[in-house]
Amino acid sequence: GDNINAEGCRYLAEALRVNDSLRLLMIGQNGIGDDGCRNLCEGLLVNTSLTYLGLGSNNIQNQGLMHVCQVLRSNSALIDIDLSVNGFTNVCYEKLSEVLRDNCSLTVMRLQSNQIMQDGLAHLCEALQVNSTLTLFDLHGNNFEPEAYAHLSKALCANSSMMGSGTMRPLP
Repeated sequence: GDNINAEGCRYLAEALRVNDSLRLLMIGQNGIGDDGCRNLCEGLLVNTSLTYLGLGSNNIQNQGLMHVCQVLRSNSALIDIDLSVNGFTNVCYEKLSEVLRDNCSLTVMRLQSNQIMQDGLAHLCEALQVNSTLTLFDLHGNNFEPEAYAHLSKALCANSSMMGSGTMRPLP
């Protein structure tokens, strides 16, 4: 990563407020944390062009995810977001689930290796049952207990728009 940090995200947010041509922003592995995520999200609240946001491996915790949830509530341009390898707790997955129930633009969400527990997965799967735009929900590397797959199975049976959950890989 390039260690953009919170201050760098403030500058990026300024650019996102006025830029109408940028489609992809990949700033993974930069340690932006919650403060950087907050700064970035301030620009994303008004941006209408960005379709992919890569925030993987950025030490974003609960507060940062709450800012992302605000963006997902109002920004209809984002269709693909990567929040993999961050540090969210089950409480945040409940809030994210609430947002995903109503979001009509996101088609891809990546939550790889976030140590999602069974309760967090249950919340997310409740949203997957009603969200008709998500086609890929990537959960690789979360090491679910076998019982957790009951939640995922119920969601996939109820939602015919899902092309894949990303929890299992095909054999070579």
